[in-house]
Amino acid sequence: MSNTILPTRNFNLATNSLFFQTIENHLKAGSSVIAEAAFQRRLWQEPLEQFSKISLLKLIVCSVPNEVMKTRFLERIERDPSRDKVHADSSYFDQLENYRYQAPEIEADSLTLGTQNGYNPNFETVIQFLSC
Repeated sequence: MSNTILPTRNFNLATNSLFFQTIENHLKAGSSVIAEAAFQRRLWQEPLEQFSKISLLKLIVCSVPNEVMKTRFLERIERDPSRDKVHADSSYFDQLENYRYQAPEIEADSLTLGTQNGYNPNFETVIQFLSC
């Protein structure tokens, strides 16, 4: 096994492509899928639109105030400095101060889930949302 590290950008693009392809394959086969990711609009808008054509799509958008998001981001890097090799976190440092999350804009049922202190609404509400 080689210790060669793939260029992060290419690795991320390949990973996203495989992730989207896997989701699409399961949806086309009639499976229910729960996909968890940082749904960045620039990366996910088009795939989500495609998924909505072949399946009932429901989005749960987790939300925290920007200061909490920044603190969690920095804590993840501090806990595991090696994650930068895959996630390229350090490339976002200069953007962190002005970053504002933009959820995908797609016609689908969605639920905003506050995650600052536990879940708001509660987990039972999330289950009910997914079950309808």
